Order: sequence, then structure tokens, then C-alpha cells
Amino acid sequence: MWCERRFGGMFRGAGAEEGDYLPEYANSWSALCVGFSGLHMMVFWDSSSPLLRLVQALFVVNSWSSFLFHHYDRLGNVDGDSMVMASLLLSGYVTDEFIRAVAHRLKHGTSEARKLWRLCTGFIWIVLATFFWWFVGGAPAEGEKGVKGDVFEIAFAIPIVLTAILSFITGVLWRRPWFKNEYICPRVQTTVLRYFYAGLIMCTIGFGCWYLSETQCGSSRFFKLFPGHAIWHVMMPWGCQMMMVLPSVMTADIDKTYPIFRSGVYFSMFPAYDMSLDPNIHKEIYQPTLGQDLKVIAQSTSKTLLAHSITVARRMKSQLELSMSAPLPPQDVKSNMQSPKSPTARSSTSIRKRSEGVV
Repeated sequence: MWCERRFGGMFRGAGAEEGDYLPEYANSWSALCVGFSGLHMMVFWDSSSPLLRLVQALFVVNSWSSFLFHHYDRLGNVDGDSMVMASLLLSGYVTDEFIRAVAHRLKHGTSEARKLWRLCTGFIWIVLATFFWWFVGGAPAEGEKGVKGDVFEIAFAIPIVLTAILSFITGVLWRRPWFKNEYICPRVQTTVLRYFYAGLIMCTIGFGCWYLSETQCGSSRFFKLFPGHAIWHVMMPWGCQMMMVLPSVMTADIDKTYPIFRSGVYFSMFPAYDMSLDPNIHKEIYQPTLGQDLKVIAQSTSKTLLAHSITVARRMKSQLELSMSAPLPPQDVKSNMQSPKSPTARSSTSIRKRSEGVV
């Protein structure tokens, strides 16, 4: 069991004895961050790769399945299998793009390059598909021969490490003229590498927090409260999202489009890009940010409300002026003058009595 389930975690305090605590508050609610990363990529990444969109969708699947697993102890197999499937597909996608780029540069985009790419990547996809089939349907999960739990961490970690290594090699080879993508300008290349290195650091921090929390919580009072698993749920998908920017833009030469990154505070933390057919778009890389879009919407809404308020005020003013200028009916005037309760009638009566007394 995970550390928070064994000792209660930070939300139940340090006095909790070892047991079986459900729900795991920190682990379950932090799992929603995985789905947020997947939805962000699906909305704001202008990629034409169906395989990349499948990986993004698996982020969302892992998010809700992880929440149910840590909160209700349900669908734990979906949580684990979606993690392994996403890591295998991501590593296969990165390897596929890397081999395609290298073959394209070595063979100068000829038919031999495409044939070499198909042969190498075809073999890799066969291996990955076979392993995943065995992990999901063939690996024994319980009993003396149960190995699925032991293989799970390796099946998830090795593809992620392979993805990081190949992406790092790609970043290094980008400095060589023969490997450069003619559809990626130097400024965009610098942005992509900055995201990659930031994501690599975040994934390392997330893994370190998870590992220390799960291995040391049995002997350390601090790690019984430390939310290492929750930090993993936040940092790992966030870091993978930043690392995935690099392989996602490598298809620019296939689509013959130019990636343009959005700017602003939000998009500096969560990268987003559009693909443009115009090569001159690189002269102006600044794009409207999410904050600017919301500002425009707020300004247009406030202008509409202000105009509506002015119109209503003018109508009310005209109606008030019309009602004040209209004469009162004769019977109302007579009744008001003869009413004993009227202040005007009482004042006139008292003045008349005083005048009679003086005379």
C-alpha cells in the first residue's frame, strides 16, 4: 500500500497508527492534475499526430482512474495499465520521430530513408505492443508467480527514461547544421529546449519525492506526513508535458508548417503553440495570451453592460420627467385641499383663526 494509505498522511496528523486509511485525500485530489495536463495539451497544442493525441487522452484516463483508486480503492488496474500504456506509447512516439529525423538527414529524404525509418520503427512498435499485451493480459498479478506488481515500476520508468535520453540527444544534435529542421527557427528551438530542460528537472524532483516518501515513511516521522506521492502527481505530468514539446514539433517538416509559441504568464508555465503556413510569421512571435483573451472578453462585456445601463437610466429619467409634468386630476386636487389631515389645510386654518383673533 502507498504511504498515505498506511499512515494517514498529512491530513490525519502524525499520531495516526499504521493501518488502512481511505480515502487518501492528498493522493486522490492531486491526481486531477494529470488530467489537467492532458486536457491542456489537447486544447492548446496544434499537432496533427493522432498518436500524440492518444497519449494526451491517456493522461485524462489515468487522472480519473487514479482518483477512484486512491479515494475509493476502485479501478486500480486501470490506473496502473494506463500509466504503462501512456509511457510505452510516448517512448514509441519519441523513438519513431527520432529515427525518422536521423534517417531523413542521413539519406537526404530519399525513398531509402523512408524505408529505413519504416523497418526500424516497425520492429520497435512490434516489441512494445507485444510487451504491453503480456503486461495487461498475460502477466500473473497474484500468487507466488505474481510478477505484474514488480514489473509495473520498471515498465513505467524505463520508457520514460528512454524518452528523456532520446529527447536530450535530439537537443544536442540540433546544434549540428545537418540535423536542423528548416521549419523551426532558432528562437523557437531555444524555447523548445528551455521547456525540455525545465520538464526534465521537474520529473526528477517528482520522482525523488515519490521514492523517498514511499520508501522512508515506515521509519521516518517526517515522511509519514510528507506528501511525496501527491507531489509526484503534480510534477510528473507537468514535467512530461514540457518534455513532450520537443518531439511534438519535430513533425513540422512533414506538415510543412512553422510552430509559433504563445506568450504570457500562463503559457510560460504550460506551453502552447500553433502551426502556421506563413514563414514570415516568425518575424512576430508574440501571440495573444490567455490573459489577454480574457481581458478582451471582460472589456467587451463591461462595455455592453455599461451601454445597457445607460439606456435603462435614460428611459427611467424620461418616464420620471413625463410623470412629473403631467397635471393632477381635478378630483384629486379638491380632495387634497379639503382633507383635514393635509398639512396645507391645517396651516391655512390656523392662520385664519389667528387673524380673526387679532381683529
